[in-house]
Amino acid sequence: MPTRDSGLAPLRVRLAHGVAWNLIGAVFNQGSTFAANVVLANTLTVLVFGEYAMVQSTVAVLSVLGQLATGYTATKYVAEFRSVNPLRAGHLLGMLGVVSGGMGLVVSFGLFFCAQWLSALLEQPGLADALRIAAVALFFSVMNGFLMGALSGLEGYDALGRSCVIGGTLYFVAAVLGARFGALEGAMAGIAIAGAIQCVLFWRATLTVAARQGIEIRPGSLRRDADILVSFALPAALNGFLSVPAIWFGHAVLVRQEGGYQSMALFTAANNFRIIALFLPNIVNNVNMSLLNYQLGLQDSRRYRRVLWVNFGLTVTIATGAAAAATLLAPWLLDLFGEEFRAAYPVLVVLMLATIPESVSLALLQVIQSRARMWFTFIGVAAPSYATLAIAAWLLIPAQHALGLAWAYAAAAAVAVAANALMVRRIGTRLPHADPPGAPNRRESGPSQPV
Repeated sequence: MPTRDSGLAPLRVRLAHGVAWNLIGAVFNQGSTFAANVVLANTLTVLVFGEYAMVQSTVAVLSVLGQLATGYTATKYVAEFRSVNPLRAGHLLGMLGVVSGGMGLVVSFGLFFCAQWLSALLEQPGLADALRIAAVALFFSVMNGFLMGALSGLEGYDALGRSCVIGGTLYFVAAVLGARFGALEGAMAGIAIAGAIQCVLFWRATLTVAARQGIEIRPGSLRRDADILVSFALPAALNGFLSVPAIWFGHAVLVRQEGGYQSMALFTAANNFRIIALFLPNIVNNVNMSLLNYQLGLQDSRRYRRVLWVNFGLTVTIATGAAAAATLLAPWLLDLFGEEFRAAYPVLVVLMLATIPESVSLALLQVIQSRARMWFTFIGVAAPSYATLAIAAWLLIPAQHALGLAWAYAAAAAVAVAANALMVRRIGTRLPHADPPGAPNRRESGPSQPV
């Protein structure tokens, strides 16, 4: 029997519950990545740690490409349909799961067979074996991205959090032990094993949470959901096709300079703190995405705008505070990676500046994605901002190395926030076809939703 829909709980309770469990999960999931990076930076040489960072960057690029925004799409539409049309929610989850698995195999085999060519392109032929092992980790990275999006759309944050606790712990242990006994190749093998176990945990959690809400996951009609794929999933995927390759291009330009892998190591150490500064804002926005689209499904304009602006204030405030704290504590934070990483201080400061416009963009994007205006994002935001990143990296890195790449990130963030603000101003924050205050809801009968 399905359980009581979590959507009937007050918004503040759902937001607090979601953020709390997401925070626990992310501390172990993303925190394990940071902790592993610290240990590996102190275990491996600076050169090998730079190689490790480049392999991880390559996996991140192909993971985003392979997902085709299936996780992002699942979060939006499962949140929107799970109460008003659970049958379609289940069919959509099944269809997106098949797409994610198929694309995961495509990009994984592609990386495996192109490993030798790619290592030559990066001017480090010894990376080929590590890239082949990373191809296995890549498949599970693609699947895990989809499953995490599905759990978010279902508001299964407690199940997501528990899975991340186990998976993140395994990631840290496997990566560190692998590096100790097998250097770079060993670390990647450990990450692949941890990814496989985490995939099983996420899949079981998704089936369990869906069943509790009366949702049966099975592949639906591709024709029926073609509008979702064309209007949302495709442009969202194209955003990834621009963003992550542009970032990888910047990294590739950096490592091809003299002493490039050492510079990559410095940039990676500093960029860890940029990721940390955006850590909690990303969690808040992940929860907010589900809540916002739930209100969209109910056509509740008042609560829609309330969720939107609460999220905006929280996101910008948290990111600004985290960036300021990281800037003040930078000398001590960089010491965690070793004395050689103190040279990354200017890089860290510039990346902290970039987090402010990044956080504003993150909050504004909620309006655009909830209204399925993803083609707007692709043409008006992603294209100019990531073109800026690639061009700035090409121009600045030869003279400034890691610092030049940091300025490229900052320039891209500035373009993105300006473009997002223009888009939101054009779209507006009011639902165009919402029921007037006090009117019966057109799409769902039953008790009203408490605030």
